[in-house]
Parts: sequence; structure tokens; C-alpha cells
Amino acid sequence: MLRKLLVSGMKPRLIAQKMKRSTGQSSRASTFFESPASDKRAGTEGEEMSETMLAEIRVPMIAGAARLSIGRWFKRVGDPVSIDEPLVEIDTYNLTHEIRAPATGVLSKVLVRDGGSVEPGTVVGTIDQI
Repeated sequence: MLRKLLVSGMKPRLIAQKMKRSTGQSSRASTFFESPASDKRAGTEGEEMSETMLAEIRVPMIAGAARLSIGRWFKRVGDPVSIDEPLVEIDTYNLTHEIRAPATGVLSKVLVRDGGSVEPGTVVGTIDQI
């Protein structure tokens, strides 16, 4: 019966309801298709934790630059940032370049401090996306 319903193109939630009605009990289909009403994680009862996504702030590949140094950070940990906002200045022997925010959120970590030496592709910080 489940195979017929799946092939018919019926929506998964409707399949689960139909299987419950026909058998009078919960079925594998309902367990498979139905998602919990809320995602409860560790914490007090009834408290829902939101998952935040992290955006990495990476040093871009710059032609001819094998080693770069962090000039200065324009933001501090905990400061709100907007997408494409300048976050950090990097220096090579002949140019200065700004790394811009890849996402909107809050600057959560600074992994390389001012004056630190980095290679292209290195993660220098993270943003908690909103």
C-alpha cells in the first residue's frame, strides 16, 4: 500500500495520515515523513535553541603574494556587521587590501590579531549569521 501511495505522487504528510487511518496505528511512513513540531535541544523544558550559521572570513588569493600580514581590524568581537562591509585590512609588500564581510551578522571570532602573518585562504575570523 505504501508503495502505491508513493508512486501516486501523493504528498508525504497525506500518505502518513492515510496509513494511520487504514491501520489504526502509527506506521513507518509516519515516522519517516513527519518531522517533530519543534527541535528541542539541551536546555530548559520548552526552550528552543536556534542554530546559528557561521560564515568564515578568509584571506583572498592575491596574485604574487605568498605571505600577508593583518594590518588592522575595523570591527571588534561582538560588533554587528553587514554584508560587504570592510572588516579587516591586509598588507603585502606593495599593496593594502580590505577583506569585506561575506554575510550579515555579528563578528564572533578573530583568529588572527593585528600584525599577524597569514597565507592566502587562511580563515582569520567568523561571523554568526542572523
